[in-house]
Formats: sequence, structure tokens, C-alpha cells
Amino acid sequence: MKLKKTKTFVASLIAIFVCFSMLLGTTHAWFTDSVVNTNNFITSGNVDVELWHSSYKDSADSSNWGLGFGYSEEKGTEVNGATKLFLNEKGEEILWEPGATAVENFRIKNTGTLALKYEFTVKPIYQTLTADGKKLSDVLELYIDEIKWQDNGVPSGFEIVAGQIFGEGYTIKGELLAGEEYDFWVGLEWEPTANDNYYNVKGGL
Repeated sequence: MKLKKTKTFVASLIAIFVCFSMLLGTTHAWFTDSVVNTNNFITSGNVDVELWHSSYKDSADSSNWGLGFGYSEEKGTEVNGATKLFLNEKGEEILWEPGATAVENFRIKNTGTLALKYEFTVKPIYQTLTADGKKLSDVLELYIDEIKWQDNGVPSGFEIVAGQIFGEGYTIKGELLAGEEYDFWVGLEWEPTANDNYYNVKGGL
């Protein structure tokens, strides 16, 4: 009986030793194994974008809407929720009537440390309809020019949109690396036509 108990005890010790050895092997593998990834990178940083503008009266030439002048470094201000845009040459809210124009010069700045994709949309939000449902956005023409600079420092305009009916608006999409900027100007014009009286809020002719 004593021998049998001794064999059982020894067998138990062997089983415990085997289990402990397996546990040590697993633990060793857990703490010593390594994984190498050579294709992906994790980059930390911040995304921050700003929109700046210079108004018609600050940087535009009334004879040609400021084409070739563009954003004013000296008089540019950052756009926020209280900023009024598309004012007349006197800095006042524009009265939309045949022949009226409004121009804004914009600069998008990537002030963060990461690259970003942006969308800039110009669209009507609130419109007063005529008695028969006509909208001002259907008579306004939209002009958008990207500002390019020549090697000699003289600005030149590259046309993106010209004379397109404002309608539901227009969106510019692009990408900017950290520290990059994008300049463009947006113009709205009510070109006089024989049908302008039909856009009178009182109901037309």
C-alpha cells in the first residue's frame, strides 16, 4: 500500500512538473516573441485648418473684379461665424439688382502638422422667392478663379468656373500638406437681361 501511494505521489509530482514546464515555455514565448511590420507607419499630429479672406474693398480692382490681385496679405482676416462676406465696394451688405457684383478673395491654410483634404462650398441658404417662385440664385452667375503666381512675382488667374449659374452652389475640393495654402477668389454677378423684372419680389411686371 505504501509503495502504491509513493508511486502515485511521484506520478503527481511528474505531472505537476510537466504542467509547470509547459507554463514556463508559454510565458517565455509570450514575453520574448516579436512582430516586425515594415509597411505601415503610425504618425501622431494634429489637424487644423483656417479660412481667411480679404474683401472686395480691400483687394479688388472694380474695373476687373480684382483678377490678378487676389488675397491681401496685409488686410486679410480669418473667417469666423460672425464674418460677413460678399459685401459691396463700400463694405456694406449688397443690394442685389441687375448689374450688381460681389467678390471675395479666400485663402485656405493648413496650420496643422498633418496633411488634409478640404471642401469649400458656396451655396445659397436663405432666398426670398418671387410671387411665382423665381429664385435669385437662378439669375446670379458664379465665377471662381484660382490664384497662381508667376516666377517674377506677378499674380495671374487660372479660371476654374466662369459664368456658371449659381443655382444650388459649387464645391471646391483639394488636398493640402502641412503648412500649405490655397488661394482663390469667388465672384457673383447679376448680369442685366431683358427678363430681370420677373425677379422682382413684388411679382414682376
